Amino acid sequence: MPPEPSETLLTTAETWPYICGTPRRIALNAWLTTNGISPHDIPVTTDLKVVESADGPVVDHYAFLRNADGFRYVDPNDPDQVAMEHRQLPCETLPPKSKRSDITTLALLQCITDRTALRQAMPLEDAIRTPTAWELLCTVYPDKVVTAALFREVDRDLLDYGINVTYSFLTAEGVTRFLELGGILHPQRARTSFKEGA
Repeated sequence: MPPEPSETLLTTAETWPYICGTPRRIALNAWLTTNGISPHDIPVTTDLKVVESADGPVVDHYAFLRNADGFRYVDPNDPDQVAMEHRQLPCETLPPKSKRSDITTLALLQCITDRTALRQAMPLEDAIRTPTAWELLCTVYPDKVVTAALFREVDRDLLDYGINVTYSFLTAEGVTRFLELGGILHPQRARTSFKEGA
């Protein structure tokens, strides 16, 4: 579901793998620190966003809880989870603006590979309702930034597309470069087309 106009979604559990290890993560960590929030206390399984409130913008997030010794501990009500709580703190500075270089080649190719494998493993009616790589990344980046990143890789011959660049797929050169960068290729898709929806 797209975020409400009154909020800016920065990371989600689904997008975190494509933000981790990128310039975007470095920028967000610095921004969190400036706002008095430790990046190490943010669970990657939760949303991080800025929400407009009656008192101004707040950083809406979950944070791990720590005991008197400073260690995280298991949630007494759920032994399979680390204890955490929902917090809203005043947003002292706005989050950094995203740019094309925030979406690295590896992150983009991995996202396309993952979403393609996911969608192709589903019945058609479910795949149609499942976000493509472009749609997923657009939940935390402006669509023009994601589109620019796609065209960057098209210009490098790592991606190709049919009618719409938002349905880009890896070329043979793209697969080779993807693996060189340490990308994870899904075994069931190793010898088949990478086209979205194929």
